Amino acid sequence: MAKVRRAAPEAMTTHAQPRAAKGGIAAGDPVFGRVFRAGPFAARAVLGSVRRGLATRGVPRPVCEDVELVLAEVINNVVEHAYADGDGPITLTVSLAPGRIICLIQDEGAPMGAARPAAGLAPVPAPVPPASEAALPEGGFGWGLIHQLTSVVEYRRDGSRNRLHLEIAREQ
Repeated sequence: MAKVRRAAPEAMTTHAQPRAAKGGIAAGDPVFGRVFRAGPFAARAVLGSVRRGLATRGVPRPVCEDVELVLAEVINNVVEHAYADGDGPITLTVSLAPGRIICLIQDEGAPMGAARPAAGLAPVPAPVPPASEAALPEGGFGWGLIHQLTSVVEYRRDGSRNRLHLEIAREQ
């Protein structure tokens, strides 16, 4: 499970030094890179391409599924929250590095946690079971899931861009 701590006033990180190459592109063997428009179906085609790219490079199916689930949550959060008042570009880069898959997601939408500073990366408490299935909330499980499936979560606001750096273990 990823541990996140405050690194600087406008950054959240699990590492003192982010693992990214010059220009903000994730370091490692490139698997996928694309800029696409945020929208209600933005994730669907992109996720299929990422999954196929990882599979052709020998990444085990369960790990491909974890990457797909994490990226689906992140992209849907960008669409729903960062671009709540419209749409805009999302840049996704996925690379392979020894022992890990590096994902970099960038957008030009509202800052993460704009309504509640740093709320998006706060540690996720263990859920309290509701009295019934009907009492379950509709959302709010995404960040917990992302933290469970990643080893690194780093959010940084660079000028007008949100940058989310994630790392997922290549083996389970």
